[in-house]
Amino acid sequence: MSKQSVVHRAGKYVQDNYPMFFHRYLAKPVAKFRYRNEVLALQGKHVSNSNHPSFFFFTTHKCASVFILQNLARLAEDKGMEHIHLEAYFGRTDHTQYENFLDSEFASKVFKPTGFYFGPFRERYGINPPDDNPILLILRDPRDVLTSYYYSVSMSHGVLHPDIIQMREEARQTRIDDYVIRKADMFFERYLDYANHLLSRPNTLFLRYEDMVVNFEEWLYQIAEHLHLQTNQRTIDQLVGKANFDVSEDVKSHKRQVMPGDHRRKLRTETIAHLNEKFTPIFSRMGYE
Repeated sequence: MSKQSVVHRAGKYVQDNYPMFFHRYLAKPVAKFRYRNEVLALQGKHVSNSNHPSFFFFTTHKCASVFILQNLARLAEDKGMEHIHLEAYFGRTDHTQYENFLDSEFASKVFKPTGFYFGPFRERYGINPPDDNPILLILRDPRDVLTSYYYSVSMSHGVLHPDIIQMREEARQTRIDDYVIRKADMFFERYLDYANHLLSRPNTLFLRYEDMVVNFEEWLYQIAEHLHLQTNQRTIDQLVGKANFDVSEDVKSHKRQVMPGDHRRKLRTETIAHLNEKFTPIFSRMGYE
């Protein structure tokens, strides 16, 4: 076993068994070192040598955002762009800072017009990117999101802040059908907010998670074109070759299930009917049935 694997396992053990200790003495101090660029961004002091237009990546939980970010990073690398992941930094330090995005002066200081890519943001947080900057919006069938969210919170999600400990206990003490119904309002509001503020904007490219799984190469080409990150065919071929959507289900894995339609396998008929009615306005605007 490699040294890196040993360290990872040790960290996971501490996180699972001593979550408060992990957050206070490991996650939070490490974040301030790891996210130095984010600290500079909040001060308006971040610098990039790239003149490429900055872009914003919005999504929600359980939409393969980590995987998508890895591909975006590779595409943006050729343009010399810098990544600013404010959600990751806030989540490990002080997640009340999202309120600052409502201040337009603060937002203009943080979101520089060129040289950076911001995100993923798993809700909008009141952010309104300028019309000159491309927006990438990637969403998944909310019924599958809710299903996957239950397993993530109850089994695999890292303890980024103390609230997650309470969230985990709540999920573990609740049946999946009751849990997704309880959380449906939260996700409905996020999807509706995206639909009302981002979906119809000319600088927004909306793509569905399901289309990524079905035809990743075409999906990737659309992103590269919209963000003006066209690169050589060799890079695209490498990214397509590394993509793997054939995953055997493991409820304790953060990458538990990737194929569309998981809600039909996990939820009761009555629960699905409730979600169908709840999300009807979303389905009609985002191309879901």
